[in-house]
Amino acid sequence: MKNTQTNSTTYTQRPLEELNLIDDFLFQQLLMQKEDGEEFCRILLSTILGKPISKVRIIPQKNVLGIDTNHHGIRMDAYIEDISEETMGIGTETLEAEVISDIYDVEPNNTYEKKTLPKRMRYYHGLIDTQLLATNIDYDKLPNVAIIIILPYDPFGKNRMVYTIQNQCVEDSAVPYNDGAKKIFLYTKGTEGNPSQELRDMLRYIEHTTTDNITNQNIDTLHHIVEKIKSRKEVGINYMKSWELEKMHREEGLAQGFKEGHKIGLEKGFEEGHEQGIEQGIKQGMQQGIQQGMQQGIQQGMQQGIQQGMQQGIQQGMQQGIQQGMQQGIQQGIQQGMAKGLEEGIISFIRSCQNLNISPNDTLNQLIQSYGLNHDIAKTYLEKYWKTTH
Repeated sequence: MKNTQTNSTTYTQRPLEELNLIDDFLFQQLLMQKEDGEEFCRILLSTILGKPISKVRIIPQKNVLGIDTNHHGIRMDAYIEDISEETMGIGTETLEAEVISDIYDVEPNNTYEKKTLPKRMRYYHGLIDTQLLATNIDYDKLPNVAIIIILPYDPFGKNRMVYTIQNQCVEDSAVPYNDGAKKIFLYTKGTEGNPSQELRDMLRYIEHTTTDNITNQNIDTLHHIVEKIKSRKEVGINYMKSWELEKMHREEGLAQGFKEGHKIGLEKGFEEGHEQGIEQGIKQGMQQGIQQGMQQGIQQGMQQGIQQGMQQGIQQGMQQGIQQGMQQGIQQGIQQGMAKGLEEGIISFIRSCQNLNISPNDTLNQLIQSYGLNHDIAKTYLEKYWKTTH
């Protein structure tokens, strides 16, 4: 939500009580509580995989560095190791591909990143594997890894609740090829396929963490944990701090983007307007000079008048044209610069909102309120400059 003052933005903080498990802050706060976090992950994995899991060990927000300072590292939301004493079979009604993994990375993602998800998962798998095999250990000891990402949008457009991705032989899918790497995409609102009712209910609860969505004992257990986390004083303080930090970064980004965009727009607009003004002034001056020369030449004599009129007309036309061109160029440059600056500012504003994970709809409303645009114009800007790509 924005006010009407230029370069000033007001955001409304959602109360902690209204956060859902798909929201990064609540998910991370829950994982940071060791016993509650482990119980949450145990229930979540058991529901997703359709098999009993008796014990897990988790590392919340595990960071894996790149190979050096010039390469991208990653932060895993929930790095989970299944340390159950027994490994049981997987219910085929939950997932349509077998998943027997030693390590799980669970990532709820409330940000629209449909375009980059596949390669992001590839990069995650690569960096995770670099941490799992010590020197002189055989490759067959490399643990199985499954990256599980929970999304409120459909990543592949097939309306499936579960998409399990694994490598296989392209020419013959029957050829056995098990490298132990799997990606599981869970779309909270998917209806195709044959996921279990427990998984459907769990994903609904993760997206909308309310008492209305408590449908079984596992979810009831999770809800008690969530309510306990939300009621803790230190969690509320952490939420306020994270909000203030996010707000500060958001406002700094928007202000800097508007400032830079406005400056570039003015400079570029003035330069183009000035050049066009001079060109147009010379052209008009030539025309006026010819006309004045013709009139003076007729009065003083055809031959002498034409010659003198042309010279005087050209000189006067050049002078007047340059003067008028300068004036018009400056005026047009300022006008076009302001228009261009406004457009660049809007572009920077849209990009900043997108980088800050503000939804397209909220960005549209903020454009209308901040820049005084009507809905259609604001929508045109958003569709033109919104990049479909953390």
